[in-house]
Amino acid sequence: MFKKNKLSLIISSVVIMLPTVFGLIFYDALGKGMGDYAGKSVGGRGFVVFALPIILLFTHWLCIIITSLDKRSAEQSGKVTAMVLWIIPVLSIFVSTVFYSVLLGKKIDMMLMAVILFSALFIIIGNYMPKCKRNSVIGVKTYHTLSSDENWSKTHRLAGILWFFGGIVMLCGLFLKAKAAFILIFAVIAVAVVVPAVYSWLYYKKQVARGEELSLADFPGIGKRGGIISAVICVAILALVAVLMFTGNVEVQFGETSFTVEATYSGNITVNYADIDEIEYRENGVPGTRVVGFASAKLLTGMFQNDEFGNYARYTYTQSESAIVLTVGDDIIVISDKSAEETKVLYDKLIEQK
Repeated sequence: MFKKNKLSLIISSVVIMLPTVFGLIFYDALGKGMGDYAGKSVGGRGFVVFALPIILLFTHWLCIIITSLDKRSAEQSGKVTAMVLWIIPVLSIFVSTVFYSVLLGKKIDMMLMAVILFSALFIIIGNYMPKCKRNSVIGVKTYHTLSSDENWSKTHRLAGILWFFGGIVMLCGLFLKAKAAFILIFAVIAVAVVVPAVYSWLYYKKQVARGEELSLADFPGIGKRGGIISAVICVAILALVAVLMFTGNVEVQFGETSFTVEATYSGNITVNYADIDEIEYRENGVPGTRVVGFASAKLLTGMFQNDEFGNYARYTYTQSESAIVLTVGDDIIVISDKSAEETKVLYDKLIEQK
């Protein structure tokens, strides 16, 4: 892949980093349209301008390297190779455009963007799946699909249909509320992943029953090195997801004239008591959809939005049923502690300081 696609590799890498050039040119303007505290809550402009493109570039090259480990990648369809080369560069432009729009103060429906993104990815991948030749990196890679070209071909023909039409079904999320759209996307992904795997197993059993000779012995991409690398990457990803999902804290540090909210994985904010116009305790919490920020089983932090406040800064625990709403000029800040009882104590301290 490296020798045949040197120019494409260079150009695709440059495209991934193009948003950083835009970010540097308009750096002073970024974040001003979000409100002072909403902008700071997502860690400022640095993540979108620098960290995001670098993460995508690293992911891009990781995919290229892993794909190149399979000797059969040289025999792969040119269209499939092009998809591997360009899917992340296009993703970089799309995601960066959305984030820059938010930083410039544009109101963006993030669930709408998610629906469009996932629908497009599924339609594109579904279109290319039937063209994918048997390999150990790209496609539905199970013991059964890798056992024969026939199983691989039939499974990927089915998978292509499911992913293509799954992407079309996802577009229905454009007309649904955020929660329903999320459930729809999750359901389509589950069907698109599970059904081809089950089909390949059932087809494999039919091949065995017919007495067909099936073997992975002539398949170079399923070797020990590729298996070890894949296993290490999967374990690392799962470990990272587990850490992000179940760790982190939101802490409020009180000073004489101001307080500071510190949150793991998000930017910190400092608020002067004199700038607070209103403090409200809400027993039923505050609804909202994440725009830019962090959401896990433990924390909800960053810039969120709802119909009542529009964009607002959020520093809350996911399981906390109550929240404190601070009005600071034109900005809204929502904070909470781990439980309703602890949040009420935090509210009383803020009232006392105010």
